[in-house]
Amino acid sequence: MTFILPIDDILNFWFGDATKSADALKKQAPLWYSGGKDVDLEIRDRFGALFIPASDYYSGRSRGSSTWREASCRELLAAIILFDQFSRNCFRRTARAFAFDRFAINILDVALQQKCPECLHPIECIFLYMPLQHSEDLVRQHLGVAVFEELLERTTAPFVEQVRGSLRHALLHREIIETFGRFPHRNKVLLRQATGAETEYLNDAGKRFGQ
Repeated sequence: MTFILPIDDILNFWFGDATKSADALKKQAPLWYSGGKDVDLEIRDRFGALFIPASDYYSGRSRGSSTWREASCRELLAAIILFDQFSRNCFRRTARAFAFDRFAINILDVALQQKCPECLHPIECIFLYMPLQHSEDLVRQHLGVAVFEELLERTTAPFVEQVRGSLRHALLHREIIETFGRFPHRNKVLLRQATGAETEYLNDAGKRFGQ
C-alpha cells in the first residue's frame, strides 16, 4: 500500500487560523515556541506513528515513493513539519529528535526548486525554511539567513514581527555554527565529546532551543 501523508491533519493542527489574523497568530504561536509535555504527548499520540512509513516514503524506499518529488507544496510543507518540528516534540532530548533532519532538508530542496515560497503564506514559509536553521552546515545557515531576509521584505502586517523574530533566530543559529561548527546542546544526546569552549558556552546559559 502506498503511503499517504495526512496533509490536512498536520497543517490544520500546526497552523490553525494563524495565517488569517494577528489574534489567531497570537493564539497559535505558543504551540510552536512554548509547547510543553502536554503538547509533546498530543503530537506523539496523533502523529508519532508516521515517522517510519514517512521516512521510507520520502527516502524512496517504499512502494510508490518514486514520485514524491512531484508532490504539492502543501504536502512538502506538511512533510517538513513532520520531520523537522514534530520530531523535536516526539523525541525531545534524545538523538531521535535530530534523526529526521536529513529528510526535512532534502524535502526543502525540492520545495525551493518548485518555488513553493511563492505560493505559501509567510507564516507557512517560516516553517518551510526551518530545516536551514537546524542544519549544522554553515552554507545552509547562510542560505537560511538569506531566505528569511527576503521573506521579511515581502511580508506585510500583521505578520511582520513574527517573521522578523524568525530572522533574528536565523542569525543566532548561524552565529552558533560559525563559532562552533555545530550545536553544542546536541552533543550529549549524540554522544559527541564537547570541547572546552562548548562546555563553557553551555554552562554560561548557552542556547539549547528546548532540547
